[in-house]
Amino acid sequence: MKWSADEIEKYENARTYFDTVIIPVYHLQLEGLRVETFRKVHRLENVCTYIENQVKGRAVLLPVWYQYTPGPDLQTVKSDILNQTTFSHVLFVTAQKEISNALRWEDVHVFDISDHDPSEKEQEPSLIEIGNRGYECLIKLWKK
Repeated sequence: MKWSADEIEKYENARTYFDTVIIPVYHLQLEGLRVETFRKVHRLENVCTYIENQVKGRAVLLPVWYQYTPGPDLQTVKSDILNQTTFSHVLFVTAQKEISNALRWEDVHVFDISDHDPSEKEQEPSLIEIGNRGYECLIKLWKK
């Protein structure tokens, strides 16, 4: 979902059909920003968009949630999201191990695309391959 007035209006009219929210999370360090950082964020956005498109009409994709300090603040915000959401299912998606580890609670579902980073000898998995793994993660979430 692109967060435009038209898209929000469509969402509002069909809100009862959406039971899942996809929340991309990225720890952004303002010092030392590099091109690679933005490549990872762009890949995260693309994977999340792919996953959302596979389940159009059931899941809503939020904009990337930039986390500037991992740690207790992340735990508080995560708790607030889980306690205040009207969605039955919440899937956090990240491209960073430290965020993935900080988000993991027994009732929290995290899809970490950094798990799919290739070694130096391997070819990088395609967006579709990673997106399909995220889709499978979402299906498992729904079966619980």
